[in-house]
Formats: sequence, C-alpha cells, structure tokens
Amino acid sequence: VVRLRPHDTAEVSFSVRPAPDYPLDVYYLMDLSYSMKDDLETLQEQSASLSNALNTISKNSRLGYGSFLEKATEPFSVGNGPNAVIPCPTCDIPFVFDNSVPLSDDINAFQESLRTLGVSANVDTPEDSLSALVQAAVCTEAIG
Repeated sequence: VVRLRPHDTAEVSFSVRPAPDYPLDVYYLMDLSYSMKDDLETLQEQSASLSNALNTISKNSRLGYGSFLEKATEPFSVGNGPNAVIPCPTCDIPFVFDNSVPLSDDINAFQESLRTLGVSANVDTPEDSLSALVQAAVCTEAIG
C-alpha cells in the first residue's frame, strides 16, 4: 500500500504479462478512391504476412475489412443513386460504407475478397471517411 499526500511523489514498480491467446481483432476500413491505390495494393500483397504476424501475438485473432468511397449525393458525387455520374468506365457507383468481410479467422476469405477489390474515383477531394468510421463503429453485430 502506498499512501501519498497532495503533491508527494513515489515510484512504484510493477510488471505486466499479456494473457495467453487474448482476442485480437483487426478491422481495416479501406478508402477505395484512386489516391489510395498504392495502399490497397500493399494490403493485398501483405495480407498473408499480416495474418501470420497476428497469429504470433495471439492464436485468437480475426481479420476483416470494410470499404468506402463517397456519399452518393451532390456535391460529393454528380447525380444521385442510379442517376449518379460514374467518373470512369471501371469506377463503382459511390457508396458510404460496405462491410466487405466481417471479422473472421478465415484468412483465405479475407485474401480472396481483397484480390477482387479495385479503386474508383469521385469528384471532390474529401472522401467520406467520417461517415464510414461511424458506420464501422455502430455496426458491431454485422462486423463481428
């Protein structure tokens, strides 16, 4: 027991040890705008080594990811919903949030889904990251 009075100081030594195989969840929220193309490629290339690294920390680890592009409304996009103007032939219709892969220990499903992802484009500089973060935070049942 350490007893201190206001403005007194004391040094206390202690040690901490991690619990074995504690739950470790990593959920990526990926911006799929074209400016993030190199980051998406890095995640696609490194997903297996990421999973291996997590498994060295805890055997009870799960990976998942969600993605976002932009609000499908002006001034963030041109047009709304099915009438949205798609800025390039390979671009997706703008969307705020997609829970692409819920948290899972199935690294193969994570990697396979990442392989199919591509980037898109939007018409303004600020992407809709705040809305996507809120969706990821409140959709706990869907995400896992």
